[in-house]
Amino acid sequence: MKFNIEEVFKVDDYMYFYSKFLTEERTKLEVENILSILNLQGNEKIIDIACGFGRHAIELSKMGFDVTGVDIMDEFLEIAKQKANNQKANVNFLKKDIRKLEYKEEFDVALLLFTSFGYFSEKENQLVLKNISNLLKRNGKFLFDIPNRDSRATKFSDSVFEVDKDMMIDLPSFDPLSGYLNIRRIIIRENKRREFEYNMRIYNLTEINKLLDEVGLTIKQVYGSWEKEKFTVNSPRIIILAEKI
Repeated sequence: MKFNIEEVFKVDDYMYFYSKFLTEERTKLEVENILSILNLQGNEKIIDIACGFGRHAIELSKMGFDVTGVDIMDEFLEIAKQKANNQKANVNFLKKDIRKLEYKEEFDVALLLFTSFGYFSEKENQLVLKNISNLLKRNGKFLFDIPNRDSRATKFSDSVFEVDKDMMIDLPSFDPLSGYLNIRRIIIRENKRREFEYNMRIYNLTEINKLLDEVGLTIKQVYGSWEKEKFTVNSPRIIILAEKI
């Protein structure tokens, strides 16, 4: 099934259902956790890949980092630019397909945050990692997170986001042979119903370690949460800090 990003991440729906959860306080806490893992000096050049409406990129810029944010969605980028302008943050927001990033050793740090990986074919997912390796300087850091297949494969359950009387319902089913999670999404807004499906590749640590190694990235740290809890097979997420060798 081809991934339709405009449908899955329809900006109006995304902002409507998620924005009340993605508060400024939450963003600041998340950035604190990110920086705690990265252990940076303060003058690094950072790229936030699939940056959405730029909440992490903007916060990092306000802290003095040289930040570029890339996303394929025009509407997200327009929101990001407006928010950056309102907060007097200097972020270079650009429209980019993460499968076609052409930077060469320009960045000290690459971020791919909050389940932004795995939406394409196996070949294209690997290409995304190759592009990230290419854009990093030697010894550059790559921080990202994914769901943990080992713990989640048998635990995916229906989820409902509700705002007033509107709902976004996700009905997941996992194929253990392919490793892909199929999600049937139903959106009900203003008494109108919209429904579609999309697939996402779910990895365990062994699989993702192999993919990273193939593109010249070495795992340095693994956590089970953004609070740096120890990773175990039962951790719901995999937080990975890798380095370009």
